[in-house]
Amino acid sequence: MKTISRYIMTLALLLTAVTGAWAQTPTIYFQQDYATETVDWSTATGGRFTPIVENGYLTVNQNQRNNNGTTLTCTATQGKVDAGKDFTMTFNVKLGASTNQSATAFNIYDAANSAPILSLAEGSVNATAWKINQGTQTATVSAGGGKSLDELSWIFVQVTYIAGENAKTYLTLKDEQNNIIDGFDETEIPTISVAGGLGKMTFVTSRYSANFAIDNVLVSEVVNDAAASEPTIDVTTNAASKQDLFTEASFTMPPFDATVNYMLVRDMQDKANPVAFSGLPSSGNIVVKKGDDGKYQPAEALTIQLIDPLASAEDAKNIIGADGITVKVLVGDDSSLPIEYDHYEPITLEAFLADMKPGYYWIKAEPTDENSPYDGTVYSSQFTVVEKYDLAVKPANDFSKGKVESVTVGSGSVTIDANGKASKTGIDPDTDVKIKAKRGYVIDKVEAKKKAAAEGHALTSAKFGEIVGSDGKAYAADDKDNLPSGVTAVAMICYVSGSHGLALALTDEGKMNWSTAQTTCAAHTPAITGGTWKLASKDEWNSMISAAGSDADLRDGFGFVGGTNMQSSWYWSSTEYEDNSSQAYYYDFYGGYFNVFSKGNAARVRACLAF
Repeated sequence: MKTISRYIMTLALLLTAVTGAWAQTPTIYFQQDYATETVDWSTATGGRFTPIVENGYLTVNQNQRNNNGTTLTCTATQGKVDAGKDFTMTFNVKLGASTNQSATAFNIYDAANSAPILSLAEGSVNATAWKINQGTQTATVSAGGGKSLDELSWIFVQVTYIAGENAKTYLTLKDEQNNIIDGFDETEIPTISVAGGLGKMTFVTSRYSANFAIDNVLVSEVVNDAAASEPTIDVTTNAASKQDLFTEASFTMPPFDATVNYMLVRDMQDKANPVAFSGLPSSGNIVVKKGDDGKYQPAEALTIQLIDPLASAEDAKNIIGADGITVKVLVGDDSSLPIEYDHYEPITLEAFLADMKPGYYWIKAEPTDENSPYDGTVYSSQFTVVEKYDLAVKPANDFSKGKVESVTVGSGSVTIDANGKASKTGIDPDTDVKIKAKRGYVIDKVEAKKKAAAEGHALTSAKFGEIVGSDGKAYAADDKDNLPSGVTAVAMICYVSGSHGLALALTDEGKMNWSTAQTTCAAHTPAITGGTWKLASKDEWNSMISAAGSDADLRDGFGFVGGTNMQSSWYWSSTEYEDNSSQAYYYDFYGGYFNVFSKGNAARVRACLAF
């Protein structure tokens, strides 16, 4: 393969003829300039975010919005263009970003209202660039969050949809000075709807300052569209066959304008800047332990990725699992033979991670078809998977405490604490362990046995921060990985008063209305003897927050015990608002306060165990 820069690259070319403009006098399917003050947009939150016609364009009544979000919908375009028919749509629009909560989006749907033909969506709140049709293309058409309507600029939008089995969508964007925005000049964008036709328009707002206005909507026929009549341009490459990648391409200029689209991909084998496996320990050793199911798993979290170091920090991503790339694990030996001589059948990365048996390994990534983003093969360095063990040394009785001078594992000593205990993790099999008595004492007996599972105790003597096992006992948080066989952690104790207390489940139940939250929590499993699963009341939430020290400490305390932290969001309580059958209290972990919500609305739920 030839190099065409200091990177090894391959080249793909797509040539398109440009043979003329779209129709000059098309048939008009729909037109709306709001000159007659016709309001053809609606919202479910009328009176708070009401569409109005003002100054000859449609916008939102700024005096009634009250920072409430909604979905604005226009069905006037519905049915104006049948599915499977080409059309061009132009309009002027002002799009303001949100300053809080979720991002905003403007959409034009197909005739079935099943998928957008055009979608302009913020990547995040306060965004100044809009994502085009859910892809990677962006256009700077927003002034960001918090801007008034007068501060926003009008944007001219033209979207042309060419129907058919290979449907195509083209987008033009211009500013108020008629300048092309971000290079969108009849530019092809991802086509989401193949069905086509024309349906509704929507603008999905968010609370806090999102703004919107639209004017001069025109939907028309497309005549002599360039995409439908592209002549063929023959491209010659230095590839051995059509399926092979290449580094050179050429064509003869035709008697008309032509567009050349090229794409370069970098060879994985580029020695100057190779893609590399990350997540493997620098020591070359992955320590594993054998579980009750007989499978080996890493003692510490392990994330193996294949990263392109040439990519910028925000674009760098794991390419394992990308189309056209196959990743396998090769089994070797301890003689560091070249990888081509491995003598065992390779296994998939998924199978390796599911059961990481001790041994010597390499990881191999290679392209499998023409869709691969890389055209070479890359290997990880050789690494080993080893099984190691933990050691705990303690006195058998109070007399023996403090009478041991040293505990040595291999060539290193282990610290003995004030209670005469010593511990060490990650010890290789066959390592020597030595215990030496202090001067004046002799060792009567040393008894070594397999480390016992953690011992639980009754919930009536539980302490804050302990975990509740599926056997209904409380365990120290440090014992989460050493529970008895068949016992799993199900909750964390968040409040204790005498022999009673409250524990929260380790994961959320999801988002649901208040009534469903009650029944879901009551049905939470497993059943715990001496405890009742329920939705926590307002007072119980207060008790748990106070015991934790703050709502943030309660919210973020579950990862340590192997659970999932709660969200900065709204969580239902079981307490109704002043005996009002339609409202109940929720706690807002984002704002740090209680508020009331209609019971029919959805909020997050985490089951509470009262004992």
